Amino acid sequence: MKRSRTALMLCTLATAGAFTGGDASAATPNIMMAECRARAGTALKVRLPDVDTKYEGQRTDGTHAVNGTATVRGRAQTFQCSFDRRGNRIIRFVVNRPSAPAAPTVQSRPASDAGTGTRTEAVRFRPGRSGASIRGTIAGDEAVSYTVGAESGQAMTIVLKPSNLATYFNVYAPGKRPGDQALGNSGVTGPTVPALNTFKAKLPASGTYTISVYMMRSAARRKERSDYVLDISISALNAGAARQPVQNDYADGLQGGPDYWEVTGSRSATTAAIHAAASAASAVAGNVPGGTVLRNQGCRMAEGHRWCRVETVAGPKLSGWTAGDALRESGHAGAPAQRKVTPAGASANFERPVGGVRPKGSGFTATGQIPCARVAGQPTTQCDFGVVRNGNGNGTLTVFWPEGGKRVIVFEKGMPVSFDQSAADGKSVLAVERSADLLLVRIGDQRLEIPDAVINGG
Repeated sequence: MKRSRTALMLCTLATAGAFTGGDASAATPNIMMAECRARAGTALKVRLPDVDTKYEGQRTDGTHAVNGTATVRGRAQTFQCSFDRRGNRIIRFVVNRPSAPAAPTVQSRPASDAGTGTRTEAVRFRPGRSGASIRGTIAGDEAVSYTVGAESGQAMTIVLKPSNLATYFNVYAPGKRPGDQALGNSGVTGPTVPALNTFKAKLPASGTYTISVYMMRSAARRKERSDYVLDISISALNAGAARQPVQNDYADGLQGGPDYWEVTGSRSATTAAIHAAASAASAVAGNVPGGTVLRNQGCRMAEGHRWCRVETVAGPKLSGWTAGDALRESGHAGAPAQRKVTPAGASANFERPVGGVRPKGSGFTATGQIPCARVAGQPTTQCDFGVVRNGNGNGTLTVFWPEGGKRVIVFEKGMPVSFDQSAADGKSVLAVERSADLLLVRIGDQRLEIPDAVINGG
């Protein structure tokens, strides 16, 4: 039996070498996988059809890593082979001690769900948090690539807790992707992998990192399933580093970039919030709608994704941080269709123009009074207003009620399009009628008479 196994190993190696022209000076990945497979078959006393290997790439110290799984008495047993710099010799062979039995093989999922390849998911930490815990499932040859933003010098820790022991992950630096050389493979212990399925490292570059979760090919061929929890944490930048320019900025993607951004809105909103700091937990200075052009003042990574410092180029002055996924490159500033900016607190930074008189230093373009009524059946009275005109009939009108409080209405191309709706408004809607050069506006029981000149000037 020993003689036949040795012959089989030699045959396997000879076959692998045939595809490379028999170059003995440097082994190919196929040769290394075959040699590791044969070593595992001998060590674990299993047939080679029950052994699967995968070449994981060359480590930073020059050695090569091959990872593998073997089915031993119905259980998945993982192992590692480390080869010298030329890949000609196994310098370390490790059989990993399983912490628990592998999950049993399950029936394959429907064709519509199984074998769909790799999907990509962007990781976002909760506001103010420095990490996230992600639950996921893969089956067969499925894989998931999680993307997360971080800066050079930060420490990243990743821990994978799978139900199937044939599940691992690779970590790729900015600009790299599955198939390229990885920073670490969770199935091969080394400088960045202190234990199986644990990655700990000080990050070398600033940008978006990719974490690819997958199952070994032997498990994938059997269409096994793995439920897992992936814990990702990134240390915060110290105060000194946060005040310095971004270090090792991949492709100048943070400190470089366009001169101007255009707001596109985020996945959950059509506006972008401007925060006091690069965190969704920080105070909101104001909101800008889609189409607004903002000046780019540089970006940083925080809470797992890109934040950019911006300022308005038209309308009320507003600056701060907004999420990068709500922005796209703009070739110019202050387009004619520049839309309104709503400062936080419905123009709270703009004083009431008592008697319609514009206060000194007011941020309003113009002030005055218009006919108004706040409740049903109330006679029309006069309300102070302030308006910020952005041109082409675009702008923001703030109406101050005589008894206190205010209403903010957004105009586009001379017509009201939205208002500062609150819980007190219930299901109130905006209704507009035109009478010559006068707009009759109703919001619930509130009534306003707004001349065209208020928003257009003249």
